[in-house]
Amino acid sequence: MNTTFLPFGKEGSNEYRRMIDLDRDIRSSGAGTYMDWGNYRGGSFGGSTQSKWDLVSLAIEANEDEEVPRLEETLLSLTDAELPEIMRGKSMAEKLAIVKEQLERRQSLEEKITELREKRAAFVEEELRNLSAEGEKTFSEAIKKVLLKQLKAKGFSITN
Repeated sequence: MNTTFLPFGKEGSNEYRRMIDLDRDIRSSGAGTYMDWGNYRGGSFGGSTQSKWDLVSLAIEANEDEEVPRLEETLLSLTDAELPEIMRGKSMAEKLAIVKEQLERRQSLEEKITELREKRAAFVEEELRNLSAEGEKTFSEAIKKVLLKQLKAKGFSITN
C-alpha cells in the first residue's frame, strides 16, 4: 500500500518517511497490534492530512468533493523539485496519468485488504465456534473463570 503514495511539496517526503517509520515500529510490536493498525489504516486514516502531502490522497479527496481541478492546480503550483521523482520533467497529462495509475493500484489493494480482513474475521469466528462446540475453553472464557473464582474466594458475590 505504501508504494502507492506520491509525496509532494516541502513536507511530503518527511510525512511519507514518518508514515513508513510508524508502520515499521508498529509491525515490530506484535501481530495483534499490527492487525489493529492495518484495520485502522484500512479506514479513513489521516485522509484529511494525507491530502496535504500525497497526490493520490488529494485526488481521492478532490474527486469526493467534485473539485477535480484542485489536483491540477496543485500540480501546476509545484516546482519539479517538489514533485515525486517519477513525475519530474513530465507533462501535465503524464503527471495526471501517474496519479490515476497509483490511485487505481491503491483502490485495488484496498479491495483486496477488505476481502482478506473479512475472510480473517469469518475464519476466527468459525474457529471460536468450533472450540466452543468441542467443549474447549477460549482464552477469554478461561480468564473469566479464573477471575470469578478469585473474586468469590475474596468474598465478592457475583450476579449475572
